[in-house]
Amino acid sequence: MPIFLIGLLGACTVENELPNKPEISIVSVHPTEITEYQDVIKVVLAYTDGDGNLGFSNPDSNALRVWDDRLSSPDWYHVQPLAPPGEKISIQGELTVNLSGTFVLSSTADQETTRFRIKIKDRNGNWSNEVITPLITINRE
Repeated sequence: MPIFLIGLLGACTVENELPNKPEISIVSVHPTEITEYQDVIKVVLAYTDGDGNLGFSNPDSNALRVWDDRLSSPDWYHVQPLAPPGEKISIQGELTVNLSGTFVLSSTADQETTRFRIKIKDRNGNWSNEVITPLITINRE
């Protein structure tokens, strides 16, 4: 199930004392009813991180875990650094995740529902809290 990170909006601050463990929350999920293979689910996440070490310079390093509740294992994705590497600054902002290619798994059903569970890992290996999307309805083409 392909995913694309399309937008990064961030603010860096030095005076804010945020926890070094990343925290995320869901700002929005749209649409919540899709046609398989055709529609893209946009998940906007708000993030905070006290030491600014979210994301990796190495494109082979994955930071974002997206788990479709219907599947037995998650998908992993790269996130570029959300603050200048090497800087220890508090950051907060929004990250837009596009989930595309979602499809009905059953060969007999015309419709299925699922939720996506999302977490992000910083460069120190600290995991954020897990957020869960609202129920998504997937209709067969």
